Amino acid sequence: MFTRMMGEKANRKRTFRIRSESTDYSTYRMSPAERLKYIFTAVAVIFPVTYLFYRRAGICLALCCVSLLYPSVRRKGIIAKRKKQLLHQFRDMLYSISSSLSAGRSAENSFKAAAGDLALIYSGEEAYMIKELKTINIRIRMNEPLAEVLEDFAVRAGLEDIKDFAGVFSLCRQTGGNLAEAVRNTASVITQKIDIRGEIDVIIAEQRLNQRILSIMPFGLMVMIVLGSPDYAAPLYTPVGNAVMTIVLILITAANFIGKKITEINV
Repeated sequence: MFTRMMGEKANRKRTFRIRSESTDYSTYRMSPAERLKYIFTAVAVIFPVTYLFYRRAGICLALCCVSLLYPSVRRKGIIAKRKKQLLHQFRDMLYSISSSLSAGRSAENSFKAAAGDLALIYSGEEAYMIKELKTINIRIRMNEPLAEVLEDFAVRAGLEDIKDFAGVFSLCRQTGGNLAEAVRNTASVITQKIDIRGEIDVIIAEQRLNQRILSIMPFGLMVMIVLGSPDYAAPLYTPVGNAVMTIVLILITAANFIGKKITEINV
């Protein structure tokens, strides 16, 4: 009895450690080196642009403080990219599991086989689903219910498709439904969404390119005016000119932000 209690206690500790080390895909913690890299990248862009508009080092240095916000912007982009890659890999995992279930394997053994199948396709630090499958299989060996393990993964993934699959999987296990068919249908739905997303990206690619060009054009025109006719540009560097240039920068920034929002279409 004592040995059994100690074994259960050790399993609980191990389970807690595994959960605490699991990745939360809705958050991303940058290292100090990453933060500095993105801050210096933003400074390298902001300083010459603001100097072009103001020619006052004090104003340029003050506006460079905005670069401190850039790591937060990049963090959102990294999280979105990571979730996109995770969804693609999850779709491929479902196809592997569906094949294993159709061949007569149990759900637990299907997840073990899927780890090997995905290792043939993905590798490196961005092979998120392989890491998750290793965690899932470890927790299965510790006698945790597979449905609970998938629900925990769905919460950490922060993706509706994975949450829906976890719910369907749990329901099929409780009611004895056709699990292979449910997995196949889920993979098909995710594939359709990915295909639609790809078609939308192709359609709006030209608009995104136009938006980037329009965002760069004002700065290119300023360089041409300053280099080609310094006397003509001189009034822009007076106090009134600085006020006008500030309004122009605000409008350019707002237009760029609105343009990005318009071309962001979620499926």
